[in-house]
Amino acid sequence: MALDYLPSPGWAVIYGETPSATRWSELGDNDDALATGVGIDDLAILNRHLALSSVKANNLDASAFNRFRAVKSASQTMSGAAGTFQKVTYPVSVTANAAYSIASSTFTAPAAGVYFFIAGAQCLQATPANVDDAIGIYKNGALLTRGSNFNGIAYPSFVVIDCIPLAAGDTVEIYYRSKTTSTQIEGNSVTAYLTGVRLV
Repeated sequence: MALDYLPSPGWAVIYGETPSATRWSELGDNDDALATGVGIDDLAILNRHLALSSVKANNLDASAFNRFRAVKSASQTMSGAAGTFQKVTYPVSVTANAAYSIASSTFTAPAAGVYFFIAGAQCLQATPANVDDAIGIYKNGALLTRGSNFNGIAYPSFVVIDCIPLAAGDTVEIYYRSKTTSTQIEGNSVTAYLTGVRLV
């Protein structure tokens, strides 16, 4: 709390004491400051601090958090070998950000930090033949986090979530493993999505 809004240093109201007019005045000023929020700047985040202009002024520009969202608009056939992870594409940008390439469906960290990612995909298999299908997050070309997987469920939806420390230049992509050939991923923005944001 700023000292400007505290009573004079070195004194306190003693039990039974009647403060002088000067002390009452200081206490009154302090009460007013607390009531209006002027005197608690160092202890609280007020609505005016959350305004974008205030955030930028304090070097917390929201644009630096590299948030993005991308989805699918057309189905994708996983043409690789059964049982192998294959890249899922999210070529339609909903919330654009230069760090995410819609051409390659790759996020490249522009700065070091901890990033949050969530991705979803739905398999278009009417018959429950998807034995141990799975979705995963790849960091720099290697599997980092494997998400949900289902056995023998028709039209299963898959989700993977993680908070990942990244260095500048690290890449993040989403892969899907199908135990059958020519599996299709639904092209629907409701079920096929990739969202990311830098947390710190």
